[in-house]
Amino acid sequence: MFIYTALGDSITYGYSASSPELAYPRRVIAALRSYRHNAYGHLLARPGWSSRSLLYAIERNPYEIRNSTVISIWIGGNDLIYAGLAGLQSGRMDTVEKALHGYKQDLLMIVEKIRSISHARIILCTQYNPFPNSLLAVQAIAQLNHITIATAARQRTLLAPVHQWFAGNQAYLISNYSDGRIDRKLPRPLPIHPNDLGHQIIAHELIPYIMM
Repeated sequence: MFIYTALGDSITYGYSASSPELAYPRRVIAALRSYRHNAYGHLLARPGWSSRSLLYAIERNPYEIRNSTVISIWIGGNDLIYAGLAGLQSGRMDTVEKALHGYKQDLLMIVEKIRSISHARIILCTQYNPFPNSLLAVQAIAQLNHITIATAARQRTLLAPVHQWFAGNQAYLISNYSDGRIDRKLPRPLPIHPNDLGHQIIAHELIPYIMM
């Protein structure tokens, strides 16, 4: 039996996909089942989850992890969103640095916790930039991805470079994309989630890492 478990936040949950079946985790499972009849999937993701939220969820739901064959981890975007918006309101951008420090600690603990209860192969996913025309977002997401890449190397996990898959194509792959800028008057819903085409690209590119 082959079990793929997707961990994450609203992106992994499928927010902005036009139906749950079109979110990237469901697309991955459907593709796996086309040539592996015994492929199954688990989803442990919620809108709004930070890296610390995911860590707590793993601790509360070890059965979702224990029997997995492959686990992907895509988290950290909300850590930056919360810190960035707080910084824009207060004028103090040290909130971002604090968030990145917390993310680094949380991601390491997530990987270690998974390995303490499962033999699953782990894939760490980088974060695409939904605001490529804002220097703050460019710098913060680059730092977030640097932490993810360094953690993958140090912990010897696989690394899925999602940021490369979206680079230059955000306008086509992100729901409600406008001008790629971040300020105090962002539209609602936030233009940060993949549309159906975005989820399709993620699934297509992620499957080879899952099948390694």
